[in-house]
Amino acid sequence: MIQGKSYGIPFAGDALVLVYHPLQTPYPPSTWQELSSQSLPVIFPAADPDATVVTAIYLTAGGSLLDPSQQPILESAALQKTFVILNNGTQSGAFPIWSAQYSTFADSWKAYQSQTSGYAVVWHHSILPIRPPAVISPPCPRSISTQVTLAQGWVWCIPEMTSQSQTNAVMLAEYLSETGFVNELDQLAGYLPVHKSGLDTIKNPRLSQTISAISASAQILPAGSTINSISPHFARFHR
Repeated sequence: MIQGKSYGIPFAGDALVLVYHPLQTPYPPSTWQELSSQSLPVIFPAADPDATVVTAIYLTAGGSLLDPSQQPILESAALQKTFVILNNGTQSGAFPIWSAQYSTFADSWKAYQSQTSGYAVVWHHSILPIRPPAVISPPCPRSISTQVTLAQGWVWCIPEMTSQSQTNAVMLAEYLSETGFVNELDQLAGYLPVHKSGLDTIKNPRLSQTISAISASAQILPAGSTINSISPHFARFHR
């Protein structure tokens, strides 16, 4: 929705999640503060040019990315809390220096799969091939009082066309957006359901509860223009 008008029909969602080896860590930390104080490595792309994970930590620390006039902003109090978490993680070994060799989630996820312990922050759809009991995927950690799960999604869009082509395109979009079809597509592809009824198709009660919690705290990724403004500062901040 842009200014009250629909420009696309959602068909798939995704979100950052924390995964871990349940046999080694049956009760994972629920906050970034707890996660940064333990010694098991938390693998994520520390060299990500968009600084996605650092942005997530900053948002859970209560920070805002836009001021009232919708201009990019970084707030000092949230930055300080983010710095403390990153510094604690570096000192404890939770955020190892070698994670800076990974610039994409695909690279860091591959590295995690070779580990026998520890954690990884990854996009939900990446874990489809080895879902529970191999790994568990709760929502990303929160701060003491704030839960924010960065999410993204995909929509069907119809460009400007001739009237007949437009009619056919609308019919196709409606067909591809049918609730039952979308729910099945999301489940098979490992994406998050965009309809509440999609939760009913998940047979694993624990996974259904987890995805429901993810959806409740989901916050769309910042716009590209905002990311371009703040990510260089976050990149220096993490290093």
